[in-house]
Amino acid sequence: MYISVVIPTFNRQDVILRAVESALGQTHKNLEVIVVDDHSQDRTREVVESVGDNRVRYVLNRRSKGAQGARNTGVEIAKGEWIAFLDSDDWWHKEKLEKQVNFIKKSEKRVSALSTGRVWKADGKTFWKSKLKKVDNWEPKVFLHDNPVGGFSTILIRKKKLKEVGGLDEALPAMQDIDLYFRISKKGDFYSIPNRLTIETIRYDGGISTNYAKKLESSKLFMEKYEKEYKSSYWMHVYRKAHIGVYGIISKRWDCFFKNLKFIFIGLFMCPKKIANLTKNLIMSVDAAKQVNMSIKDTFFDRR
Repeated sequence: MYISVVIPTFNRQDVILRAVESALGQTHKNLEVIVVDDHSQDRTREVVESVGDNRVRYVLNRRSKGAQGARNTGVEIAKGEWIAFLDSDDWWHKEKLEKQVNFIKKSEKRVSALSTGRVWKADGKTFWKSKLKKVDNWEPKVFLHDNPVGGFSTILIRKKKLKEVGGLDEALPAMQDIDLYFRISKKGDFYSIPNRLTIETIRYDGGISTNYAKKLESSKLFMEKYEKEYKSSYWMHVYRKAHIGVYGIISKRWDCFFKNLKFIFIGLFMCPKKIANLTKNLIMSVDAAKQVNMSIKDTFFDRR
């Protein structure tokens, strides 16, 4: 089973080597690593080309296309039947791909995508571990109000299915992961295994994980894109509106906050755990969050 590992990157000379070596160090050896440089201005190219392994391909975008454009570039040139995305500041346990491959081979159904459990790190310290159980085929509606799967680094996707659903949406500045998961789960079988084999890095430098202005804009666009689905479920409509309201607070967009304040209150009665989970973003938006103990977070938030 040949896998194309696609690593989008932009000005990540400090961490790109770790990601590449993480992919090359997999116990599943039948793979290629495609590093798509989204027009970096640092030494990213030099670092990648210093890797002495012919399985590594370096591709430079002539202009910056954003992370989704870089991922789509990688998918277009990928030779593998399967695509594994890896963010340039994330890394994998050495058996990550092997365990996913074994699951797919043993599955009685035709798997379209498979995710793993994950660990969050900030400044080299672990502050959260996923508690996700094995999931046999996600319901699409889950991704309209939640992201239990995590970022792109957790998933292995059949390339043919990825192309079938239209690839990644480059119009969304954030939330591209759940957008893809929703479309994949509507068209095929999407599974998860609980093994924490992916390490996701939370950065405090304006990256997507903590860029709440982009998340605010994306929440609006996401709701517009799936307007029909949200109209069919009042509680999901409330939750997404409350989501926009919370991001309005974090982004200091008070117009968005006050416009959606009533949905936050309604949500506290309809889905209190979901609304409480949203407030974790308030903690992650300040530097003090780096020092918050994981056990304290688990006390207050119902996290998977």
